[in-house]
Amino acid sequence: MKKALSLCFGFFCIFTLSIMTITSSVTPQTYPGNDANSYIPPPGHIRYEIPGNGAMGTYTVKFNNQGIADPNGANEFIVTIGTYPGNDYTEVLTWNSNFPIFAVIVKGGDAYNLYQYQPGVRNDTNLVSPDNASGKPADVSHVAIVISKIIPTQKPTQCPTQKPTQCPTQKPTQKPTQCPTQKPTQCPTQKPTQCPTVKPTDKPCPTTEPHPPTSDNGMLIYIGIILMTIIIGSIILSKLYSAIRYR
Repeated sequence: MKKALSLCFGFFCIFTLSIMTITSSVTPQTYPGNDANSYIPPPGHIRYEIPGNGAMGTYTVKFNNQGIADPNGANEFIVTIGTYPGNDYTEVLTWNSNFPIFAVIVKGGDAYNLYQYQPGVRNDTNLVSPDNASGKPADVSHVAIVISKIIPTQKPTQCPTQKPTQCPTQKPTQKPTQCPTQKPTQCPTQKPTQCPTVKPTDKPCPTTEPHPPTSDNGMLIYIGIILMTIIIGSIILSKLYSAIRYR
């Protein structure tokens, strides 16, 4: 039972992978007939058919800036036509360019598919022609592209230049303003006044001999001195007498 389930699951996976199809990045618009006769490019654009008549292979076409095929042109379009394994029809396996592509047309059978792109798209894969009576895409009979008549000049991609990192400049530090120091005011020193020195006279000064006081007050002082002398002498004598006595 387990083996049967495993075999069934394996067959289911193979069947699912076989019916899966890889599609392009945009949904095509299908038109009957031949685009070479019925398709009218929008104003300012031209249609250019890639040489090769849809045969398998890789094709390269170059254009100048006026949209004219030029082997020396700088604008390049490359397309590869082939068949995926398991498919029995041809298709555009891949295309890429180095300039804007407005649309890619894939013709097959009695109709064509128009793959119109947004500005800026420059590559895609798996573009097919409309389905035929078998229900599968018809083989590619030719591929055409729609481009601008004036192709913008390609500016070389410039790597962003790194600006040199500037070291932060240190602002000079302002020195603190020093208040002027006031010098101490010096009081004027007064010169000592020199007293006039009296030169000694060579002549001897007259000496006055003391005279006993003549006034009453002088007399009293003189008597007091005599009394004090007598009292002090008496005290001294008494002390001497006592000292001799007790010896």
